[in-house]
Amino acid sequence: MDTNLKQLSDFINKLDNYKLPEYNELPQIPLYMEQVVSYIIESLQPLYSENDQVLTPFMVNNYVKAKIITPPKHKKYTKEHISSLMSISLLKNVVSMRDIATIEEVEKRCEYSKDKVYEYFKNLQNNAAKNEAKRIKGKVDELQKAKKKGKKKPNEQLSDVDLLGLSRLALELYVDSEINKIVADVIMRMVSSVVLPKKALEETKKEKILDKKKQENEAKKLKDR
Repeated sequence: MDTNLKQLSDFINKLDNYKLPEYNELPQIPLYMEQVVSYIIESLQPLYSENDQVLTPFMVNNYVKAKIITPPKHKKYTKEHISSLMSISLLKNVVSMRDIATIEEVEKRCEYSKDKVYEYFKNLQNNAAKNEAKRIKGKVDELQKAKKKGKKKPNEQLSDVDLLGLSRLALELYVDSEINKIVADVIMRMVSSVVLPKKALEETKKEKILDKKKQENEAKKLKDR
């Protein structure tokens, strides 16, 4: 099996077997900021690479500032904080802070306890990971069979055909996630317009400039390839 395909296959197997900790498995005693960040990074490590910013103290402070999580008492974070931060850390790459705040606000209005909210999210996450792993595993198996038919050596570099197959698999996943995100964003705009103040719904000039700056920086990194 090709080294790169083996790495992908190993990750899919990890995804298939990964489960978020149960609510009663979360730390029972309040933790300081650095302990919380370390615990969540370690808990979610199977889903991310070493270079990914799963959670930082800066992020936690912003979530407190945005009233997405309640301020810590005596600089210590409880199990309730940790359960929220666990969910936020997984959602933050696809869900805006405004929409995360909306979800949290709706849960508060309905007076759902943190353990019930976390349990619901945990089941969604675990089921999604398992279903997606099963789907992708079939695609990876097809690529591996194609390589065997080509009688390639186990450690031979990926061919252009292999790369095409992988990039199309990634594109398929991106398109699916983008369509899902478009629909989810429409739904959340409806909900946010009810539960958040009008000021929070307005995209500021500063946000637009930052987004443009980010795109410019990405373009600069790619221009000399």
